[in-house]
Amino acid sequence: MKEMYLNDGRSPFDAELLAGSKTINTDWFGLVNRYSSFRNVDFDMSGGNDNTQFRLSASYMDQQATQKGNDFQTINFRLSLSHQIGSKFNVDVSIAPTFTNKKALNLYSNVPIIPNAPAYNADGSFFKFNNLGVPNPLAVLAQNVDEHTGGNITSNITMRYAFKKNVKLTNIFGINGLVNKQNIFDSPKNATGESKNGYAQIYDRLDFSWENSTVLNWNTTIKNNHNF
Repeated sequence: MKEMYLNDGRSPFDAELLAGSKTINTDWFGLVNRYSSFRNVDFDMSGGNDNTQFRLSASYMDQQATQKGNDFQTINFRLSLSHQIGSKFNVDVSIAPTFTNKKALNLYSNVPIIPNAPAYNADGSFFKFNNLGVPNPLAVLAQNVDEHTGGNITSNITMRYAFKKNVKLTNIFGINGLVNKQNIFDSPKNATGESKNGYAQIYDRLDFSWENSTVLNWNTTIKNNHNF
């Protein structure tokens, strides 16, 4: 750093002053990173009798990325149910909801931060890199927010009715829904939101769709060799 300022035309005194401390050696990589972890739990149960069969499954995943402030959790459920009513009517139901939570803070990992800059001031507040124009990544972790929460559901019901052996009616009704909310906050206490006196964004997304299909199937055989 001193050599850089000397090459930039600064005096030896200014270069020595601007180069910073000779005793501070901050491990920025170690402060903003961690050993990543991954956990996954699955559950499955099925059963039934001659008229009714079911299957219930669930899973939970928790993933912590190497960079702090970046996490992802998801919970999935799925229920499948099939029921026979008499000899003519059958119902199949499927429900599959998913819930997610994601944190994705940008810690400016691609910006080089000099190791002889302290992480904290003497009073315990976060040190500011006024000459770099980037925030202290520890301040971003403590003060900023970038979180996505939401879920979606896919569900359908299929009903089949046999009027006769060769005449069947099938109706399929399905829905798809998605809800997502993103909350972003750049704190005025660090360089990400200081010039804007703080900055917040909230995105809400809601999608819903449905579809219905009805099919009548009829088949017959004429003179043993003509199929319609």
